[in-house]
Amino acid sequence: MLSAPIVALDIGNSQTKIGIIKQGSILQHLTLPTSTSTDLLPQKLKELILYLEGQAIIIVISNVGLSTRQLTLLQENLQQQLAIEGKSLNIQILDGKVSGILENNYLTPQALGSDRWAAINAAAIKYPNQSLIVISLGTALTLDFANPKKQYLGGIIAPGLNMRYQALHDYTQKLPLLNPPSSPLPTIIGNTTESAMHIGVIKGLQGEIEYFVNEFCQKSEQKPVVIFSGGSVCQIPISLKNIYYEPHLVLEGIYYLYHINATKHKT
Repeated sequence: MLSAPIVALDIGNSQTKIGIIKQGSILQHLTLPTSTSTDLLPQKLKELILYLEGQAIIIVISNVGLSTRQLTLLQENLQQQLAIEGKSLNIQILDGKVSGILENNYLTPQALGSDRWAAINAAAIKYPNQSLIVISLGTALTLDFANPKKQYLGGIIAPGLNMRYQALHDYTQKLPLLNPPSSPLPTIIGNTTESAMHIGVIKGLQGEIEYFVNEFCQKSEQKPVVIFSGGSVCQIPISLKNIYYEPHLVLEGIYYLYHINATKHKT
């Protein structure tokens, strides 16, 4: 039943997002650094879960940022924290092999990030019968593609924004470690080392995203719906038109995938 609320956890490489979701609507949400997940997350979840009525709490996790040992420790901490409040937990871990609204044509579904699978399924539910491109720019840049026949076609994985700055610094002797600029780049030619690096990273990402979108548009049966699903995408000056921004797409996808599979197992 879609009326049953869940606590959705999207544990990424850099950030962990938490959402309490009921009937497709996010009632509460917050974001934490993934590096603090095993320590700070149980306490924050405890504060959010006390907001829910009832004793049985369903927590559904999409994890790409924690090791198996860290994830086990997190689950133990959650059980201990909430047992004190008299709550019982049903914790479920999503992966790329769970059933979705889309047919999964990925040749290695066991290696497909559950965050990517959740996001593209949420997009297919929110924008039905469309060609879809879901773009996320976190630790990595990912683009995922689906067609109007409800088939997930696969995607693209490339270095993310901060990873590009880090690589320029780590694999050279003299290039500094920079943070992304806080204001738009005024030119496409850098006249300092720092401006040349900013232009290379920012404009390079812009060109990369626009190239892949335009390539898929040319091959698609219909004009795709392009969706940015969070991360650092707002820092890239994309010139594409008709873009939708869905910052909680992964959390919503976790919710939909849980209920799709819960319903399936009852029939």
